[in-house]
Amino acid sequence: MDVKPELQASFDKWVSFHRQVEYDRMVVDYAIAWAELMEKHLLKGSRLEDVVMKDSFTADHWGISGAQNGFAAGALSTYWVHGHKFRRVYNKSMGGTGREKGTINPAMYTVQN
Repeated sequence: MDVKPELQASFDKWVSFHRQVEYDRMVVDYAIAWAELMEKHLLKGSRLEDVVMKDSFTADHWGISGAQNGFAAGALSTYWVHGHKFRRVYNKSMGGTGREKGTINPAMYTVQN
């Protein structure tokens, strides 16, 4: 996973801390697998818009929850070199505008009357 160089030390701490608990370890491993799969497709000429959601499912070898997906997306938007664009594309795929400051958590839902 290509991490923003200025955030490498912070990313390493995040990985080290979250690999201590099984639930969190799955988030870390999934986020890295997801980013690496998207990087592979980007190198082959795919657009991020075309691979974000497809690769999120392909990278999931653990049966992660919606919350874990949201945590991984948040980490990718922060640490990954393509994080800013990833956040916009991911949020649009979750029904947002793409202009949100954070990532949309797919484990949350809105009830309208």
